[in-house]
Amino acid sequence: MKKLLKILLFTVVVGCQTVIEMDIDETESRLSVYGFLDPSSEAVFKIDASKGILESGDLESIHNAVIRVESDHGVIYNLQGSTFELDPKTGEPLYLYKAGFNPIPGEGYTVYASANGYESVVAKTEIPQRVNITRVDTGRRKIYGYDQAFLNITFQDDGAIKNYYKVSVSLATLVPIQIDSVTTVFEPCVGDAYAYPSDESLLGGGYGQLIISDELFNGQEYTIGMLFSSVLDACEIDSQYIDSVPVYVIAEVTNLSEDSYKFWSSYYKQLGAGGDPFAQPVQVYSNVESGFGCVGGQATSADTVLVTTNLVTIYNYNDYLIYEGP
Repeated sequence: MKKLLKILLFTVVVGCQTVIEMDIDETESRLSVYGFLDPSSEAVFKIDASKGILESGDLESIHNAVIRVESDHGVIYNLQGSTFELDPKTGEPLYLYKAGFNPIPGEGYTVYASANGYESVVAKTEIPQRVNITRVDTGRRKIYGYDQAFLNITFQDDGAIKNYYKVSVSLATLVPIQIDSVTTVFEPCVGDAYAYPSDESLLGGGYGQLIISDELFNGQEYTIGMLFSSVLDACEIDSQYIDSVPVYVIAEVTNLSEDSYKFWSSYYKQLGAGGDPFAQPVQVYSNVESGFGCVGGQATSADTVLVTTNLVTIYNYNDYLIYEGP
């Protein structure tokens, strides 16, 4: 379907206007499927309806889709109807299709999705193996005269295949909750740490994550240094417990399938180009045939370090206290 768009060009000098007629493709709405399959958690998918080039606003979630997931070994999982929950980080509503199984490393999966009024779509991916994290070190150092928290993550790359990685850092604590006069329970609280590589030559990723390939260290044991914001402000802690709560730094290295790598690297490049009138337009990668989105594989390895120095600051929203510790 075509839409005729009229653009008015005003020339200040002569005070006239010119009407230029342009034919712009207005693509019909298609299914957008997103699912990043990790052995550490249940396979989950999100399906939206895409918007035309001239449409604005949030994407509409599809609640009545039918999904079939088939492994390379012929195991079939059928999903029908989404479940509603709130995004734990943003509080926004999510409609998710839960598959009821954890993906297997080394296994390939084909995902078929359909919904009334939309063309059926299909996507394929493979689950990579988990990476072996061999060492994690934390500390502080002077960066351009400022005291900065850092994290060194060492892991072993498999030289037999091409690998792609996502590296991220988060902070965590255990929040005491007093049930009654004698009972106290502890609930974990995790917050993102804005992190970026200490080696400025390592580009890619964004919003506290690094996306890289193993091109520079294929088959080697490699150490990535990450500088990060050492403020944990996502947890509400009663002031009577604030001197005793533990603080943890969590280092994650996620081995990405090639599909996941292409999607995330192009996605962050597009975000980085936003608002820059001189930036080249970036097309976000999709492996969904006849639709949009990405179904990718990944395998996350994590190491948690208990902070024993004044590395992390807890900002307590309840009492407006700042505590360095433990």
